[in-house]
Parts: sequence; C-alpha cells; structure tokens
Amino acid sequence: VSKVSVFAAPRVWIQPTGTELLPAARALEAAPGQIIEFNGTVLSALVKEYGGEALLQEAVPDDFDSIKEAVQRAVSADFDIVLVNAGSSAGSEDYSAAAISELGKVLVHGVTMMPGKPTILGMVEGKPVVGIPGYPVSAILAFEEFVRPLLYSMRGLPTPAFPETE
Repeated sequence: VSKVSVFAAPRVWIQPTGTELLPAARALEAAPGQIIEFNGTVLSALVKEYGGEALLQEAVPDDFDSIKEAVQRAVSADFDIVLVNAGSSAGSEDYSAAAISELGKVLVHGVTMMPGKPTILGMVEGKPVVGIPGYPVSAILAFEEFVRPLLYSMRGLPTPAFPETE
C-alpha cells in the first residue's frame, strides 16, 4: 500500500459570549452579577473527546457588533466549525442569530428539544456555525445532538451510538 486516505481532525473555534463572563483564572475577582465562563471548557473537552481540535476564545461582550466580528474572524480563520456559546434565545441581548444571519444563513433557529430549544444551525462562508444555548445542560445536549455527528462525519466516520445500560 503506497497511499492511505486520512482525515484531519476537525478544528473547532469556540466563542463564548457574555458581558457577565469572567475567565476561570480570575474566579476570585468575581463581582456580583459575574459568572465564571466554563461552558467553553466543557465544549472544548467534548470536541477533543470526539476527535476534534478545539480553540477556546476569550469571551466577547453581548452586543451585535462584537459577536458578528468574532464570527467573521472565526470563519475567516483555518477552522472547520464555529460554535457561538450563548445569545441564541430570543431575549433583548441575544444577538447570535442576527449576527450569523447577516454574515451567512441561519438554517434553523430553535429545535424541538428540551433543554436546548434555542439552538441555532447556520452556515457562513461554507462553514457550519452552531449557536449553542448558554444554559450548561442545554449547551451539552445541543453539542451532543448537532456538533458530535458533524465531528464524526468530517472524519469520515459513522457517529457511534451512546453506551446503554440496563
């Protein structure tokens, strides 16, 4: 055998959003109303567990321009999937869907899944952009349902079933 087909590990840009977020390294500095950004750490670990390479970014503020700029940077860089964590609901400070829509196309905003209903599935410059809800359980379930199969598919593999117990 002189040639072997291989797939590169999918590269995933993880973009936390939230004015209230504080990096874990600064946890002791948290003021009232601030929370520690940990969804990005969990999502990074899941990306690695399923064969991808994650790059966790610093959080950007909850405003349309910051989120749009972050998504534009992500799709312009050498990444295969972009995850935008939070800002996917329909609240007054939830700009992810609008930013994705302005840069590309929102295919789905809201799925029939609880928790995880506000998930966004979009495409920008030919790359999947997934708006992951901010609530931690929703974030993990949305990742498992929509990003996990993408990671396997991009590696040319079928998505394995989850282990079951009796």
